[in-house]
Amino acid sequence: MEAGTLTPLASRPRGARQRREVVQRQLADVVEGLLRSRRWATLRVEEVAGALGMTRTAFYRYYPDLGAVLLALLRDLAGAIQSRGAAWWGPPPPADPAGMAARGASLRAAAVGTAEIFADHLHLLRAVLDAGASDEGIERAYRAIVEGFVAAGARRIAAEQALGTVDPGLDPEQTAAALVWMSERYLGTVLGRPEAPSPAAAGEVLATIWWRTLFGREPGAGGGPLMGQG
Repeated sequence: MEAGTLTPLASRPRGARQRREVVQRQLADVVEGLLRSRRWATLRVEEVAGALGMTRTAFYRYYPDLGAVLLALLRDLAGAIQSRGAAWWGPPPPADPAGMAARGASLRAAAVGTAEIFADHLHLLRAVLDAGASDEGIERAYRAIVEGFVAAGARRIAAEQALGTVDPGLDPEQTAAALVWMSERYLGTVLGRPEAPSPAAAGEVLATIWWRTLFGREPGAGGGPLMGQG
């Protein structure tokens, strides 16, 4: 959101709690907007507060520092990724042809959705990595979010093993860690480059790798639809 489009404070909700949430959201929008063209290290509280006509002192009523704003944005991002892939991160469907097709569809939705969110918010992810280099709290928070997806992946793998769809010899935790961290590094590295694949293409790459690793078959007929679906 551009600073010029922000809603004036006077027109915001009157309830103290609701007003606080609105102002926190607006401050977060300012930070994310600035990060689209600026590096994290150049941001200042005065600049962010000033975009809302606030003083530095007023800013601290809503956030203890800019790092807290970044963490709020990061949590929103994690929630969006979780939402886009909710069917994949949850319990598996039955181990029948229809269930295998549903697996393919949910895995593709999760992979492509994650790639699209990464592409739309690369500036934010880069700021998190920049900030995390000197702020242990932000680094821990980011790692905890990724590890949350690792844990969800491990639960899904274990559930699939119980159904007989995934090789019981795979270690759920280590396999999930390898797949999730590989995906995070891949998307953070290739997206945004001039020669980068589209987010949809990058998501298809990840979906195919996950599918072949877990289910040991080619995507498509008999293996669940991953490719060529809108």
